[in-house]
Amino acid sequence: MKILILGDGNVPSLYKNYRADPLAKYLSKMGHKITVLCPKPRITDKNYSKQFKDVKFDYVSSYKNIKVPTDLVHRLRQLTTLKIKLNHLLTTEKFDLIRAISLIPGYIAAIASKKHHIHTITNVSDFYSDLYKHSDLPFQLISSTILRKMEEVVVKNSDIFIVDSPIQRKYWKERGLNEKRGVVIPHGIYPDRFNSNANQQIVRKKYGIKDTTKIIYYHGDISHQDGVDILIDSVPYIIQNEDNVRFMIVGTGTEKYMTKLRRKIEEYKVQKFFIFTGWIPHFFIPQYIATADLCVAPFRLALTANTSLSNKIIEYLAMRKPVIASRGEGTKEMIGDTVVYVDPENPQNLADAIIKTLNHGSMKNIQQIETIISRLNWVKIMNREEEIISNLKNIKDGDFRKYDYFLQ
Repeated sequence: MKILILGDGNVPSLYKNYRADPLAKYLSKMGHKITVLCPKPRITDKNYSKQFKDVKFDYVSSYKNIKVPTDLVHRLRQLTTLKIKLNHLLTTEKFDLIRAISLIPGYIAAIASKKHHIHTITNVSDFYSDLYKHSDLPFQLISSTILRKMEEVVVKNSDIFIVDSPIQRKYWKERGLNEKRGVVIPHGIYPDRFNSNANQQIVRKKYGIKDTTKIIYYHGDISHQDGVDILIDSVPYIIQNEDNVRFMIVGTGTEKYMTKLRRKIEEYKVQKFFIFTGWIPHFFIPQYIATADLCVAPFRLALTANTSLSNKIIEYLAMRKPVIASRGEGTKEMIGDTVVYVDPENPQNLADAIIKTLNHGSMKNIQQIETIISRLNWVKIMNREEEIISNLKNIKDGDFRKYDYFLQ
């Protein structure tokens, strides 16, 4: 089949865990003719790019995170260009399928597919309207309203809509999804990168961390929804029992929110316990996770966090690290009791779990974790996507839930 992959992240991507990357790589190896339309990578690796030698690329300007209101102008310009280029490609070439990643590309694809009569498959793990409503980003009310309407267009017009968990599919139904067209296929990992052999000494040496110091680790986006402030609130309780610790925070957020976090740390007078690394290219993340004695995901359980299976959690597990996470329904459905669950927005509960795990804990249900890690291999996940693509026209009852990809 001739497939057009449409995304708002970079491909090839060593610097972000982005689903378009394995889609392009593995579907081309399976014999499909792949074109990728996406933002141009700012940095490329020649050796890694060789794995995409059979993929055709068409780029718009580089991706930029929204940190201040003026960044919206760049994003809107980029997305307008993405829409124009998509329509040009569909006018000049014949494709069998548009494979869109995330909401904005999914919306652009949904509009274009009607005009050009082409099948679309879209995956969206985040409820962007809900995330934006609770963010520190500009124009919250009007933006969340617009995003909600876009979500409805995507779920109603995608031939297949891929989600993280059964509970997430249920909530997308409220936005108009025909559940028969909703398929559970979580995000994956590259096992050759994420494994327990990663060298932690590189990172410990870089930040001057002693081998005897215990590391409590977080990585990813940093916003109100991610709960890093809740972790900070737990620190005074933790250091009363264990003061030979450091909290390593990998990632970044808006300038406003990061300033709020640093002020909170200063108020508690716990600056010496924190290491903020800023953004780290995803290729190097395994070395950072390797330093951890335990990893945390203290989300506030709004719609996305409650229903998704977070990338950070599967990466923590792949590195064979104990994990403490907020008790989300989607996480529980997909990986069961392989992590320690805590009540959301409860610093004391989080502190108690961290102290107990540091002193007495280890990974839970090792055999189950190994099964989950094996199932999360991008190669296996892409094989399931390829099954769906190959049978898109052949499922008579239109019920694609038979392709749900469970991990346990």
